[in-house]
Amino acid sequence: MPRNSRTLLTVALASMALVAAAGPVAAHDSGDGDAHRGKTGKHKFRDSLEKPGARCVYQAVEPSVAADEAAVELVGVKVRPPKVWAIDRNDRVNRQPVAWRFILQEKSGDGEWTKVKRSRTQVRRASDRRAANFKRLGVRYDGDPAAEYRVKSKAYWLSRRNPLKKVGAATHVVDYYKVRGAVEEGSCPGGIPAPETP
Repeated sequence: MPRNSRTLLTVALASMALVAAAGPVAAHDSGDGDAHRGKTGKHKFRDSLEKPGARCVYQAVEPSVAADEAAVELVGVKVRPPKVWAIDRNDRVNRQPVAWRFILQEKSGDGEWTKVKRSRTQVRRASDRRAANFKRLGVRYDGDPAAEYRVKSKAYWLSRRNPLKKVGAATHVVDYYKVRGAVEEGSCPGGIPAPETP
């Protein structure tokens, strides 16, 4: 084999090894706080400006006890489910259990994000050709009007032999939040002030 051909073959094999080592590519743009661990299959966290990944739910504060800074306060969050496929192991149809849940985090001022609530976990069957049929999840939580809130959505790939064992995980920090007819980026407020009257 000519020297140039051997060089091209070596470069091609090295590139293929790097792709294989990187594992399956996620079907979403990784943002701040996104992470992957273990063996994961194809997945997509549905979260965009047009279709926000989460909706923050508010309730009016009673006028007699309303704080100056908030006319409505956070009482819960609803989150769109990800699309999750089984790990593609070979040319046959591969099936396995997969799961998802989300974590609600709170931050006050310049403090750190801390976990304040966790949703229940949904477990479904998926294949490498058909995504799991996950449903939207929500939690109730009485927010602090002075704090900010964000969601971490988590997908899991479970062992085919032992569904209690996780073989891989992907985490996505939700970027867009539907907030009373508008869309907020990065987080949603714990309280919204009343509009100023002229």
